Amino acid sequence: KLITSGGISDSAFNNALSQLRKMNIVDQERINTGWRWFHSYELSELGKRIYLEKYKNNPVECEKQKLKKEHTTALHGYCIKDASTILKAIFGYDETSTDRRKNSIKLYTGETYIPDIIAKKKEGALVDYFEVELGHHTQTDFNKKCDKMLMVTKNLYFIVPDADTMNRVLARQIGQWVLEKGGKEKLKGTTIYLTTLKKLNDGKWDNIYPF
Repeated sequence: KLITSGGISDSAFNNALSQLRKMNIVDQERINTGWRWFHSYELSELGKRIYLEKYKNNPVECEKQKLKKEHTTALHGYCIKDASTILKAIFGYDETSTDRRKNSIKLYTGETYIPDIIAKKKEGALVDYFEVELGHHTQTDFNKKCDKMLMVTKNLYFIVPDADTMNRVLARQIGQWVLEKGGKEKLKGTTIYLTTLKKLNDGKWDNIYPF
């Protein structure tokens, strides 16, 4: 948008970008969060060397690499970013934080819990914690995460990119965690929410498990 607003047409820009890709100066990756898809671009290793040679400085770190550092993978980072945007736009949260350092919570066990998103309403009077899951956790790791969540909230919110991940992985892992905690009676007063990013954008939670 910035470049084309300076008098360069969209077609000229797209042609130039295509040439940079063919010359391996720019890398392209297709990202699909389940709510939207787009291409993420960054300078390749060759592109970075050319930039350094020309400007005698390293290029600015791109958003994709920043998200990878924060959230292990770019997809996880973009899913968290999209979920945060939807929570403010559709669910009316006044403030959302995806900063791992700011979201770090010290538990009474001495452990640390870092939610993917902390969302606040009414000047912080209402605080909710959200986990964005890609279905990559082992059952043991997922159980640990749920145990930590339970120490700070009775409402456990899980958001996934697609229905397959929700039904094939998360629903089963949640069921197994409940079983290993000793069943529904042991989790009385707890509510688990599970949905896809697309349904979240529709203002809906696909699955709600009140105990």
